[in-house]
Amino acid sequence: MNITNEVKNIWGFITKNFVAVIIFTIMLIWLYPNKTDWQIIKFVTLMLALAVISTQWGSMLMTHFRHTKDLMKGTDGEMDKEERIAALKLQGDIFKGVCLLIGLVILGIYQSQNIIAGLSN
Repeated sequence: MNITNEVKNIWGFITKNFVAVIIFTIMLIWLYPNKTDWQIIKFVTLMLALAVISTQWGSMLMTHFRHTKDLMKGTDGEMDKEERIAALKLQGDIFKGVCLLIGLVILGIYQSQNIIAGLSN
């Protein structure tokens, strides 16, 4: 393994994602995250990974239904440009729905914890 190639790969990533790296760095400096903040960051990252995995599972499930295949491929059985766009839109809509559901679940858990904490005081 060549170290210079690794450094070039890291530098390439930084230059490609310069704005995101700057915003992330400013956020870390400004927030100065403590242990609880890191737990929240890990939790949000885990939930986003769950959303991506659920989206892939949902799109796999949805594309195996016959009516979805017919809608995506049309009567000729081949996908043209418009049908590819429709398939990507379907996958995007599935992702938005999954993110909305996961967000509502997280909000429900948060609200129930606040209610329980309020009752215990």
